[in-house]
Amino acid sequence: MNDKTVSLFSGGGGLDLGFKQAGFDIVWAIDNNQDAVNTYKRNVGNEIICGDITAIDINAIPKADIVIGGPPCQSFSLAGKRHCDDARGRSVWRYLDIIKSVSPKAFLFENVVGLISAKDKQGHKILDGLLKTFEEIGYHVSWHLVNAADYGVPQLRKRVIIVGLKDGQFDFPDTTHNRDGTGGKKKYVTQL
Repeated sequence: MNDKTVSLFSGGGGLDLGFKQAGFDIVWAIDNNQDAVNTYKRNVGNEIICGDITAIDINAIPKADIVIGGPPCQSFSLAGKRHCDDARGRSVWRYLDIIKSVSPKAFLFENVVGLISAKDKQGHKILDGLLKTFEEIGYHVSWHLVNAADYGVPQLRKRVIIVGLKDGQFDFPDTTHNRDGTGGKKKYVTQL
């Protein structure tokens, strides 16, 4: 495959590791937490830098076929105070600015369930604004609330996944697992 991939808000590299194992070539990654960067370097590779994504020159980010990342989610989390207009909440728009600049053929955006209901100060839903803007800059977007357990991961972890393609439409794969192992599915995995 070898599609050149840029990773934003990379953390310890969980998303990147999956992409790398699937044959994608991670050429550049960034996170602002040095401990996360150290973990990434140990488990994924040395293509990551420690830096503030809001301060970095967007033009310094390499061109890539794919951009992946999950902007900080604390501003949208149902467990938090939901300050969607704070610096962390605005990071979703920085992600979008980078998509405009890098102009990949595809992107994957990951965030918490709370993104679905999160609103800005004017009462507009953040998710609706993101989807509309991604479409305005030329992407066909699909989004889905995904539970990792439904795909054989031993963890009940729900996440909003947005996939954008310049050409074509992304179809989310059918689930492979469920709690009871009914309907032709396997039972949830509880350990590896």
